Amino acid sequence: INRMRPAVVILGDRWSRDWSSLDSSMKATAAFLRANGVKDIFAVGSPLRWDPALPTAMFWFYRKHGYVPARMEPNPATLSAARAADRQLRQLAESNGMHFVSALDVLCDPTQCITLVAPPPEGLVNFDYDHFTELGSDFFIAPARKADMLYW
Repeated sequence: INRMRPAVVILGDRWSRDWSSLDSSMKATAAFLRANGVKDIFAVGSPLRWDPALPTAMFWFYRKHGYVPARMEPNPATLSAARAADRQLRQLAESNGMHFVSALDVLCDPTQCITLVAPPPEGLVNFDYDHFTELGSDFFIAPARKADMLYW
């Protein structure tokens, strides 16, 4: 960061593992980035955490139904908890002068989330519980940029 001095930085994390210190960490990170010339900081909300991991969930769905779905309904309690965490993260990000982009808003409707963007296995959105595949990342970025949630 010191050497490259980017104008825009995009931050992503499994934010919930650092929840108790997140506000102070975001504040320190934002101060460091701004002191090094960063004009816009984007905090990207965590994607849905699939349990079991998305490839496993897709396998079991296929065994039961005979096809690989482009969207799946996660556990409703999991999706609800993820949306609540997203709202809290938005408040923290915005209170620290960051833009917030919700991965859930891009990838999920009220009951289902996108699981597949191209033929499997490369086309899975996540390669484990919550990390994007390369195609999943590309898929996430495109609509986020089109909706002016991300810009550079």
